Amino acid sequence: MRKTEIESREMYLKAVYNIQRYERRNARPIDVSKYLNVSKASVSEMIKKMRKQKLLAYRQGSAIRLTKQGLIGARKVTHNYKVIEAFFKKVLNLSEERAAKEACDLEHFFSDDTITRLKRL
Repeated sequence: MRKTEIESREMYLKAVYNIQRYERRNARPIDVSKYLNVSKASVSEMIKKMRKQKLLAYRQGSAIRLTKQGLIGARKVTHNYKVIEAFFKKVLNLSEERAAKEACDLEHFFSDDTITRLKRL
């Protein structure tokens, strides 16, 4: 299944966010490439698109920085992932690995209302 533009953008936001937050270091294009297992050319192309959308700031040779709008998007997709993953593990009794993979696949498609309802379960 081919990823949509929105899915790809959200995966890049989440990658930069996770590298910065959990690995406690600046995210460089090479880091994002390794994190997402994509080519450096793909990262470069997406960085250009996301800069135009004002989701991140980047200059050649520097770290990638999420803008306020990019940070909001990264936090939202990360939150969705965590809620869905918890639901899969707690309610559906999926294994850690399967819950993580399927939450990652679906985090882009759930409405805010659905996420809110899943959190209540």
